[in-house]
Amino acid sequence: MLTENELQAYILDHVEQEQFRYSYAYEAEFIRQVQEGDVKDIEEQLKAVAADKIKINERIPKMAKKKLKHMEYMACAAITLFSRAAIAGGLETLVAYSMADLYLQKLTECTTEESISMLTSDVRLSYAKQVRKVIEERSRFKYIEECKSYINNHLNKAFTLDDVAENIGIDKYHLSKQFTKEQGESIMKYTRKKRIEASKNLLKYSNESISNISSYLCFASQSHFGRVFKEIVGTSPKQFRDAEKAVDFRV
Repeated sequence: MLTENELQAYILDHVEQEQFRYSYAYEAEFIRQVQEGDVKDIEEQLKAVAADKIKINERIPKMAKKKLKHMEYMACAAITLFSRAAIAGGLETLVAYSMADLYLQKLTECTTEESISMLTSDVRLSYAKQVRKVIEERSRFKYIEECKSYINNHLNKAFTLDDVAENIGIDKYHLSKQFTKEQGESIMKYTRKKRIEASKNLLKYSNESISNISSYLCFASQSHFGRVFKEIVGTSPKQFRDAEKAVDFRV
């Protein structure tokens, strides 16, 4: 067990040698960068370190008498802290821990101070990039769901891709590309399918004419509605109504 005398002697020794640690706020900034996936800030800082504009290790008291061993300890601590920061930022626990395991294995292969320093930098940047991917994925899913919600709430109103993109607040070309990538179909095709789904309910549970249903759901014409309906459902709107119309709505 660490004794009070040992602790006090250590503190006094480092005060006399003017060995002061970075503030907690400074260390917390490193953690924040990873947790928020702040890749840009990390890259800029690493460039400054490489150019000797900042000396990251100058204010870190030695954890071991040999500098190489000291840096190994620092690298282990960094891997642990950054893996937890990444988890807090949304990275899957399994991914974060697996990365930590692999980096610890790589650390055992480092034989120079430079290689350990490079590994530590790579750890921070790699975790931040993984968190950034998670954040971007969440953002993409969010606006795709917003797009689908807009469509479902406007099935009986004419709208364009510009209208959807403006409502969500995103570039229309990016929205179109990502929607197709995630849904496997274009926004236009998704909208047609949803309008056909709505038309099936109207055909089954209302006495509205096929012409009125077609117009209500913004199809260019009744014949256009019929073509799209048959393409998706496999029968004409009339055939569907004859076969599926609820008893209470039969004339």
